[in-house]
Amino acid sequence: MSSPSHSALITHTWPSKRRWSLAFPINNLRRYLTFITQELAIGASLIIRHPFTPPPVPTWPLHLALFVAMIRATADHQEHIVEDISDIRRLIDTFFYYLPKLPQMRIVHLLLPIPQGGLGFPGVLGPLEHTETGHRTLPGQWIADNKVWDRIMGMRVANAAKNCKDPFAAREGEKVIFYTHGGGYFICSNATHREMLWRISRATGRRIFAAVDYRLAPEHPYPAALQDASHAFCHLTGPNGCGFDPENVTAAGDSAGGGLMLALMMYQRDFGLPTPSKAILLSI
Repeated sequence: MSSPSHSALITHTWPSKRRWSLAFPINNLRRYLTFITQELAIGASLIIRHPFTPPPVPTWPLHLALFVAMIRATADHQEHIVEDISDIRRLIDTFFYYLPKLPQMRIVHLLLPIPQGGLGFPGVLGPLEHTETGHRTLPGQWIADNKVWDRIMGMRVANAAKNCKDPFAAREGEKVIFYTHGGGYFICSNATHREMLWRISRATGRRIFAAVDYRLAPEHPYPAALQDASHAFCHLTGPNGCGFDPENVTAAGDSAGGGLMLALMMYQRDFGLPTPSKAILLSI
């Protein structure tokens, strides 16, 4: 199984050229009035009670408590989820996209090209691989604390990665975290998780390869997300990608992202492919 050519790899640092829009159709706004009112009431209640009442988990900052409450309220609002899922995603992603970015946070956006015919992944991914036309890209990003990023990028490139085409290839002895976000496989993105990932980077001293804004259900049912995660992991460890030794890769994810990482590791194991050496799977 060959690695794709990444000569078309596109990268750029924050701010992203991508722009979110809150332009909902009027009929959708009416239909979502109850949902939006519920979200505002939950947020206002948490903000008012925050100085006097601990959050659900004592170590959670206010914004994390708000995030979890929003996700749970969205899951409870199921009557229009399938019909209007794009509006729910737009609402959530817009909110988190426009939150102020911490100056200590480094974000580098990526577009990983998927080659025609894919990479020949076997088994359950085979039919999807055959549909690849060579025109699809997989969006994602590197996220790190500024000090962590500058320290690592100042190190020499690992011997095994010297021929890699990715400008952010593995450094000598570097250990990396490969992360997939949660959200029930139908909402959220790297934008909703970037502060949490920055905190993980700061605490561990590692870069976070969150290069999987994977395709979401119901438009893209299983195993689309697994295929995207497999391509991202191949880029991270492949000779035409970043060239990381799988032994230096820790797989991580929260909620659905944790399930996706577990599925990836089992799939790689079952077909004799390289697997991350460790896993951190979170439940929210």
